[in-house]
Amino acid sequence: MHLVSHGSLGTSNDLSVLSPAKIDKFAQILYLAGIRKFKIVGGEPTLRADLPQIIEGLRHLDPSIDISMVTNGVRLGRLASEYVAAGMDRINVSVFSLRPDYFGKHVGPISQMKKVADGVDTLVANRIPGKVNHVFHDLDDLLRVLRFARERNRRVNVLNEIPSMGSSSDGLPVGELWEILHDSLPITEVRIEDDPYSLPVRVLTLKDGSELEFKHLEIGSQGKFNSCGTCEVKSRCREGILALRLTTQGAIQPCMVRDDNCLNLKESPSTDALQRYLLAL
Repeated sequence: MHLVSHGSLGTSNDLSVLSPAKIDKFAQILYLAGIRKFKIVGGEPTLRADLPQIIEGLRHLDPSIDISMVTNGVRLGRLASEYVAAGMDRINVSVFSLRPDYFGKHVGPISQMKKVADGVDTLVANRIPGKVNHVFHDLDDLLRVLRFARERNRRVNVLNEIPSMGSSSDGLPVGELWEILHDSLPITEVRIEDDPYSLPVRVLTLKDGSELEFKHLEIGSQGKFNSCGTCEVKSRCREGILALRLTTQGAIQPCMVRDDNCLNLKESPSTDALQRYLLAL
């Protein structure tokens, strides 16, 4: 059984959010069980004023662990250096669209689009590592994002849409995403990069030097968890990352389309109990 070594910390600004002290406590449990890679996700993590404190708590676990974050980038112009000073290794920015009409309709106020771009520019100017994340929805926007990223020497991580909870009709299988990319882009090179903590990625280099990556495998089809073999919602699985999520309620959630195989860390399981849970997934 592959022992998952990639943890995610769910964050939001609602009343159920975990305090830094609780996150630190749970992170120590996960660290003792073998977790060495933590990614802070959302909601939008930069909404938390105590985010530097959370990052510092993770960094104190072990100077060598990997700490990264996914953000919409709007607040990075004034906060990125503070996060790095606290111990952040990498920051990925989600660029959902660079088309004003689509951004205004599906993402947020059009004025925010420039702030997202400014956030990426802040990372570039300060030599802070990271990628541009983009959920594919149409080729025109992808080309805009690729051009934007190439000008800033950033790789684009292209994500397929995954089904929402309880749905079986939405989502984009990675096989269909590959067909779209392969048939539409001027690709000069394709290579596979292994990830010791997750699924491998397929990296595409384009004629203009742009570089994009995407997870070309899905957990459901690979059976990375023991439970994948008997999972009743496997047909809805579109996940391309191998991750454990620490939810704002203090539970470990390994799958996005099911919540019946979670573990409540608020009950303070022993390290042995947590390791048994991980091995049984």
